[in-house]
Amino acid sequence: MAAAPIRVLRTVSISILLTPWLLGLVVFLAVSGSDYPPPLLPIVIGAVAVGGVLLAETVGYSAPPIEPGTGSLRAAGLALQHYRSRWLVRAVSTEIVLIVGLLVSFMLGTPWPYVVAFVLGWPIMVYEVWPASRVVDKLNLRLERDGARSYLDDALHGRLPEATPPVEG
Repeated sequence: MAAAPIRVLRTVSISILLTPWLLGLVVFLAVSGSDYPPPLLPIVIGAVAVGGVLLAETVGYSAPPIEPGTGSLRAAGLALQHYRSRWLVRAVSTEIVLIVGLLVSFMLGTPWPYVVAFVLGWPIMVYEVWPASRVVDKLNLRLERDGARSYLDDALHGRLPEATPPVEG
């Protein structure tokens, strides 16, 4: 029996959320300088963080609604497909803050840009990437906005919804 998709997403989320910690260790071992970064750097990294959050909150939840009359098994499959693809968009759009901090740290030869990026970016990643009920409910509202049921919670937990045939319209 295959693992429930939510378990797989949690496992992948943990690995994505641990990566910045490991990158921080690499930065502190590889970058020897301790000079402070330019004073505008936190503002620039903050702007990247705001952009990442805006992308995650808009594009990360922009799934087309499930059409009324869609059968329950098909609706559950579509909902799971949309959740996975939107999850990836949210992960990438929030991870960009840390990538920018990493690049700037190596360019300037100081770990401070990564520290600033980590302090701003990692909590955002946790908020957007971890498959919490807030994230599931928010996407579910988008999927069900035309009145069809999405069965997203059932699909994520590996439960088959009660089969309903598609309604011919």
